Amino acid sequence: MTNVLGKEAELYETLPDDKVKCTACARYCEMGKGQIGLCGIRGNENGKLQLYAYGKVISGHVDPIEK
Repeated sequence: MTNVLGKEAELYETLPDDKVKCTACARYCEMGKGQIGLCGIRGNENGKLQLYAYGKVISGHVDPIEK
């Protein structure tokens, strides 16, 4: 389900009290409601891990084909 903030992540586990454990990297961040992981890209919104950068340009570079 996509919302205004991003897309629900797939690599996480749910924990008691609406906490989540991100399993996308070796840090295994555990986040309570409203907290953001160390990467700054994933966060807990209402007990679900959301990807805040999903579908957004995170890097751009002008590189013409004609060289």
